[in-house]
Amino acid sequence: MQLVAVMEAEVGTLEAWPSEILALIFAFDLRSPNILLHLQTILAFFFGNNVLFNLACQFFSACAYISIPWIVPRFRYHYELFTDHHSLSRCRYYNVREGRVMYTDGTFKDDDVPVTIGFGGKGFSTMINSILIQAQQYEYDDSAVYP
Repeated sequence: MQLVAVMEAEVGTLEAWPSEILALIFAFDLRSPNILLHLQTILAFFFGNNVLFNLACQFFSACAYISIPWIVPRFRYHYELFTDHHSLSRCRYYNVREGRVMYTDGTFKDDDVPVTIGFGGKGFSTMINSILIQAQQYEYDDSAVYP
């Protein structure tokens, strides 16, 4: 099955994702001084929305044009941190299914945190659509094993 279709089946249509997450994924910059914060934000979103590790790695690789060998150890670190150390790694993320901000430890606050949704919020929907055309050509490999 196509990679983007699998991701959307797991999390929901990309148009329902926060604009901030879309911007971080589709305009990811390895030279950014905030790269660790950006990775943590992306991974909290994936982890919190129950995206499988392999799917997260492959989707990010296809959309950010980053190689799997660079991605795997960084994604693994955060996924293990979120799983094994809930209180130490508590991060905010937008839960697409529930339509609210939550935390990776499963908690939430009842305060309304404004979240801009969809492609248009960051003003580069043309770029995202161009990248998505390329990413939609990839097949999801659910049997991939990453060291």
